[in-house]
Amino acid sequence: MDNFNFKEVELQDKEIFDKYIEKSNLLISECNFTNIFLWKNYYNFKWMLCEHCILLISRKLEGKIVAFPPIGENILEGIHKLKKYASIIGESLEIIRFPKNLVQKIKEEFSSIELIEDRANWDYIHATEDLATFSGNKFQNVRKKLNKFKMRYNWNYYPLSDKYIEQVLKMQEDWCFKHACDDNESLNNENNGIKRILKHFNELNLIGGCICIADSIVAYTIAEEISKDTIVCHIEKANPEFIGSYQAICQLFSETLPKNILYINREQDLGILSLRKSKMHYYPIQFLEKFIIRIN
Repeated sequence: MDNFNFKEVELQDKEIFDKYIEKSNLLISECNFTNIFLWKNYYNFKWMLCEHCILLISRKLEGKIVAFPPIGENILEGIHKLKKYASIIGESLEIIRFPKNLVQKIKEEFSSIELIEDRANWDYIHATEDLATFSGNKFQNVRKKLNKFKMRYNWNYYPLSDKYIEQVLKMQEDWCFKHACDDNESLNNENNGIKRILKHFNELNLIGGCICIADSIVAYTIAEEISKDTIVCHIEKANPEFIGSYQAICQLFSETLPKNILYINREQDLGILSLRKSKMHYYPIQFLEKFIIRIN
């Protein structure tokens, strides 16, 4: 008989997650330990280890098991386990953030599924060179804002390290106050998650950058390598009072990346039209398409 012993996500779980993530064929922005650790309270994540994969579920919604794609070598084995668990506890099963490259495999395995396109959570993939230079006519408007920032302000860019963590936290606190994080569940959980990953910046093997003006941080980004040629940007924040600060942190960070990093995953737009418009101004070269899957 199967034992389903789901448990909380803790920092010490990183080693085992990394082991199974490396074996998986999941290229999506959600499939890394930092993202899971950052959002663990918002999604109320629980996880357990099967023979060949990790099962990761959200207990945010009552009466429904919301699962992320199983992490590991045998995704179908994981889905069968999830289906059995749902049957035992009498709840429906929904798998979210399911990547397009694995859809055919699950359609062949399960005769009765509902497939829903999840455009709001498609990942935006960019060429590092594009973001490091903003060259060409298509980036003209972005370049104007960037150049205005560089000429108007007396700025310094620094790779993110322990030396700047406290200043970044101060900027994040100010950003949250201006955006009323306490009144927004998602922003409040993001804020707490940012504090959590910054506290464990080195243990999580994170990278990033920050821009300083007059001894204050006005923009920062937090990222990590997820493959030999790709990084994912988990967080990017800037003070909009400094015109061009978002463009500046993106470009300055991108140009400092190692030569082997050819692609940058800038995550999703969450269906927010203003965010989608902003992200499209950076001209992604590809989308990582995702779906919601309901298995009957």
